[in-house]
Amino acid sequence: MEQIETDGSANLEVSRGTRIHLVMPVPDASGLLWTLTECGQGLMVEREPGTIRQQPDGNGAAKRTVPRHLDASQRADQATATHVASLRAITAGYWSVELQLSRAWENRTAQVRRFTVTVI
Repeated sequence: MEQIETDGSANLEVSRGTRIHLVMPVPDASGLLWTLTECGQGLMVEREPGTIRQQPDGNGAAKRTVPRHLDASQRADQATATHVASLRAITAGYWSVELQLSRAWENRTAQVRRFTVTVI
């Protein structure tokens, strides 16, 4: 089974059965969380957003976990934690995914990420 990781910044083309890990940067100590607001019918949600992943450094402190495709200068500007969700591509077609970054106590969205998953 193929597995890929994305931060939702680009459209994807995957095979049926592929697991898609959404690894979304979360600004440090901001109270912001990602919500999966749209997920096409051909994609199955395996794990809802809500898991914060931090990786310990050699001293036991949390170190940055950011999308692997970013270069070093982009990584330095990213968050110390990531918000993780997992989808599985189950049906061929073009499927929209939307995530919104917001605080539960505010009525506004800080950021929206939209992308399309083409399942072949």
